[in-house]
Amino acid sequence: MSTLNDKNFTDGDILVVDDNKANLKLIADLLSEAGYEIQPATSGELALRSVQAKLPALILLDIKMPDIDGYEVCRRLKADEKTRSIPVIFITVLDDDKEKVMGFQAGAVDYICKPIRKEEMLARVRTHLALRNAQLDLLRSNTELSELNKEFTDEITERKQTEQNFRNSLDDSPLGIRIVTAEGELLYANKATLDIYGYSSFEELRNTPTKQRYTPESYVEHRRRAEDRKLGKPVPDNYEIGITRKDGEVRYLQVFRRKVTWSGETQFQAICQDITERKQLEQALAEERKRLDVTLRSTGDGVITTDMQGKVSLLNRVAEQLTGWTQDEANGEPLEKVFHIVDEHTRKLITNPVKTVLKTGRIVGLINHAVLVSRDGSECIIADSGAPIRDEHGNLFGVVLVFWDITEVRKLEEEIQKTEKLQSVGNLAGGIAHDFNNLLTGIMGNISLAKRHIEPGSKAEERLTEAEKAS
Repeated sequence: MSTLNDKNFTDGDILVVDDNKANLKLIADLLSEAGYEIQPATSGELALRSVQAKLPALILLDIKMPDIDGYEVCRRLKADEKTRSIPVIFITVLDDDKEKVMGFQAGAVDYICKPIRKEEMLARVRTHLALRNAQLDLLRSNTELSELNKEFTDEITERKQTEQNFRNSLDDSPLGIRIVTAEGELLYANKATLDIYGYSSFEELRNTPTKQRYTPESYVEHRRRAEDRKLGKPVPDNYEIGITRKDGEVRYLQVFRRKVTWSGETQFQAICQDITERKQLEQALAEERKRLDVTLRSTGDGVITTDMQGKVSLLNRVAEQLTGWTQDEANGEPLEKVFHIVDEHTRKLITNPVKTVLKTGRIVGLINHAVLVSRDGSECIIADSGAPIRDEHGNLFGVVLVFWDITEVRKLEEEIQKTEKLQSVGNLAGGIAHDFNNLLTGIMGNISLAKRHIEPGSKAEERLTEAEKAS
């Protein structure tokens, strides 16, 4: 029989589906290094063809793909009797409850969120291969028992051994796994579950009141889900709960619940993963985002951020005022629609600065005389700069645009230019007057000297006197 330490759990390869060739190669390399055989596929259509040509033991499936998304691929696989039992694990950058519920409704058994963490991925792959192998063993054993029960009574022993192997596989799982009845009675808990709850034995955990194992809020939700099941209402099979460990520490779990056959009866299997650190990180990120939002809304400059497609993801308060768009209205819209800029003189559209940043990966600024046309048609002259947003690995994943209204500054500059021109004219006039006064002084001085050398009352004196007056 196979154990969790075996690499070849089932007959078949692992099918890895991702339209991003770099991601596909990374996952394939990690699995190959661990000893698994890989079937790669770069699209949903190719994945479906590959499965028909050769059945894999497990499928790692990307969600966002251009031709057929992962949800549709999974639904088609589960609708086909031939491929229905193949476990599907979604690999995606999405970490949203709604998206996960859609994935589990489509038939997936687990999620692995990008960026890929090698040990986590390998642990999940080993676990689901082991679960499938054990289930296949149980199915084979049940079939054989039904056919040979009358002739071979020792098949009962083999079936019990198979179930024990199944228990052993579950005990080796890094995920917490419980088996419960429809009424919530605990039938089995593996070692990981005991570690999560902080109990030393299954009996100790089972004998602890259910209410004591939950946080108050989660216990209310637990009771509500139980009532909904009794009334036949739809209840999500994937949800989060808060638990209280034996030592009083509060932890948070992601739970996936499904029907299983246990000891010949239909029961429920709950697979639990401790997500306390993730919840704490999410809370820290939410607080950091709130602080960033307050900072951006307090700054005097307009700030707009976009994704790699040039679509708006954030506007601060000043940007809302200058563009006429609110954050909610602009979210997801193309930047050109929200940030409409034209040349002040030609009135022609100015190239979107985000496109330049995404193309060059460098900081850029607008040309002079850029005019921002608001949603209501009002205009203002702006200056701005666009800069790339990079992650801790230096990968570009967006652009931030910072801009400010320089209309009043431009008016002040124009007034200063006018004043300087008038001052220049005044200086020129003063220079001309100074030079002309020097000429007149010479003329008047010579007239005064000439009058001393002529006879008083003569015609010449009269003319010189008139010239002196004119000067």
